[in-house]
Amino acid sequence: MRITLFLSRLSNGGAERQFVLLGENLAERGHEVSFVTLFPGGPHWDYSLKINRFAVIALYPENKKTSISLPFLIGGVRRFRQYLAKNPADVVYSALVTGNFIAQAAVPRRSGPKLVCGLRNSIVEGTWKKRAIANFSKLLSPKIDLAISNSQAGLDFHRKKGFRFQKSLLIPNGIDVNKFRPDNELRHQTRSALGFSKIDFVVTSVARLVQMKDHPTLMRAFQIAAQNEPRLRLFLVGNGSPQYTETLYALVKQLGIADKTVWWHDCEEPEKAYNASDLFCSSSCRGEGLSNSVAEALACNLSVIVTDVGDHRKLVGQYGQVIPPKDPKMLALAIEKSLNASPNEKPKTTSRGHIKKYYSIESMVQSTINAFHDILEKPHS
Repeated sequence: MRITLFLSRLSNGGAERQFVLLGENLAERGHEVSFVTLFPGGPHWDYSLKINRFAVIALYPENKKTSISLPFLIGGVRRFRQYLAKNPADVVYSALVTGNFIAQAAVPRRSGPKLVCGLRNSIVEGTWKKRAIANFSKLLSPKIDLAISNSQAGLDFHRKKGFRFQKSLLIPNGIDVNKFRPDNELRHQTRSALGFSKIDFVVTSVARLVQMKDHPTLMRAFQIAAQNEPRLRLFLVGNGSPQYTETLYALVKQLGIADKTVWWHDCEEPEKAYNASDLFCSSSCRGEGLSNSVAEALACNLSVIVTDVGDHRKLVGQYGQVIPPKDPKMLALAIEKSLNASPNEKPKTTSRGHIKKYYSIESMVQSTINAFHDILEKPHS
């Protein structure tokens, strides 16, 4: 198959990582893959060029903008349409709000490639401009041949908002269990480099610094738990806007936990962060679909605490604690429970085995290929 993957930008996000992983594996299986973005740059752009498994094209190669204005949006539709006319595809697979809208507007309705849109979230975050793009995308949703969601929560959200798809399918993320695995040597090296002692109990979050991830609740919970436990350390991995990051810096100082908090903003090797940790926490208050970071932590056999949003409960199963969102006291109790847990309280099977069985790359890739073949067998409606 000739498959064109489309995102507005290959920034450092979970959806971007999953799409690059998909493209890499599709190419390995002999499919002709191209990856098109609006702008060049970003960690996953650099990685895609490095592995050289598929073509990587930017519609605005001279521009590395981080925000999208209306002229660029309209121009992006025109340029993507021109690209597809010169580079025919059997399937166009897009994702995220801007990427889906541009693909919907650019792909011809009754001819050309089949259009598949990826649903990666269970809420639309951002400015009024982004919400307006999502509303236009909703109007165009009937032309989508297939919607693929990585979570039931994401699929339910779009249906409730009035999106109408010819066909929809649930395909969970695929986790690279060779990359994300327990590694004692890596644990020792990373903890030493970060200044953690052997007795420190490291509570970790790997997430973008944005409001939906609700770092303030995690910080407040950590402050409560750390009052009687000097071994606790808070490890925050991820980056965000300078303004919001400064807000979080100010909060850890206000809470009196700045000396117990370690930040790693530009982490391109999250497997190091997981292995340096003793407990993983996701404190998201909304918007999650299926969290890559939670699944990756489970693949590393970490104990996890998650809030009951998105598909967290299904993903974690028996291998972690699920608590209500925006509840620092409950989260603090869960942290204390993990800290004091005895080996007898842990499940007999490992969380790594759970991820390997239900969230493998092979399953994700093969399910996607099967879905593409299925829609290609049917004429345009």
